[in-house]
Order: sequence, then C-alpha cells, then structure tokens
Amino acid sequence: MVRGAGRDRHGAAYYGSIAEGYDRLHREEQLRKLAIIGQFIPKSALVLDVGCGTGLSSTLGTIIGVDPSRGMLLHAEMPVVQGVGERLPFRDSSADVVICVTALHNFSDVGAGIREMARVSKGRVIISLLKKAKELAAIEKRIRGAFVVQDVAEDSLDRIFVCRKRA
Repeated sequence: MVRGAGRDRHGAAYYGSIAEGYDRLHREEQLRKLAIIGQFIPKSALVLDVGCGTGLSSTLGTIIGVDPSRGMLLHAEMPVVQGVGERLPFRDSSADVVICVTALHNFSDVGAGIREMARVSKGRVIISLLKKAKELAAIEKRIRGAFVVQDVAEDSLDRIFVCRKRA
C-alpha cells in the first residue's frame, strides 16, 4: 500500500500521476530485474504480469499484464487488463507463469494476492520484493508458506523468489 494514498489502497492514483515519466525513472532497474526473472521462464510460456505498470515485461515474450493504474496501462505495449492482484480477472491455471515485479508490497492484502497468483498459475510463480520494504520479512514468510521456493536470486534492490505451487 502506498502510504498516504487514502482510499486508493493500491496507489493507482499515485502511479497514474507518475505514469508519463515512470519508464524514464525506473526502466533500467526494472529491465535488470526482468532479465534475471527471464532466466526462469520458458520461451513458450504464457506469462501473467501482476502489477505490470507500463508493461516493461513485454520483453519476456508472450505476456498479459494486470495493474490497477489506468494511467500506467495506457503506456503498455502488450495486452493488459485493469484490475487488482487480490482479485485477478483470470480463470484458474490460466497462465504458465505468474510474475510480480516489485509490486506485492503495494497490495492492500498480500495474502489474498499470493493466493490469487497461485490460483491462476499452472505451476510457477516468480515474485520480486524490494529489499528495503518494511514488510519484507513478513511477506517472505507468506511466500514461503504458500509456495515451494525453488530458488532465490538477488538483485541490488530486490530479492527474487522463484516458486512453484504446492501439490
């Protein structure tokens, strides 16, 4: 949740207000994280990017994005849906891989977001968490409780959890 966002618990208004310059500010950082994540995604996979922002993940292949910020989605050059991670508008097991890049700490209900990512994934879920997020330890505990963590990759800013659904 973005602090001070009031009723806009997902920060959609905030991110909408910075959407025009978001890629100038964060492109290099996000592409670096996506390069790490891409190593764990088969080329033929259908990937759902939860919290896709401006759609920088389109570099990974066949991607569908979901984000609460209409302003961010207007900059995406891939198929996108406006929505929140806690109530994903997709069928069960509809994506080969689900990714969530530096967004989970913004969710109003992290547990619901994790459950939804597991629900729509056929098996693999990759989540990056901002190392300086106040809730890092609590969110990591939830991830480890919900998934089998197969690998943890380190970026200078994020910890990237490569997971699979529990049987």
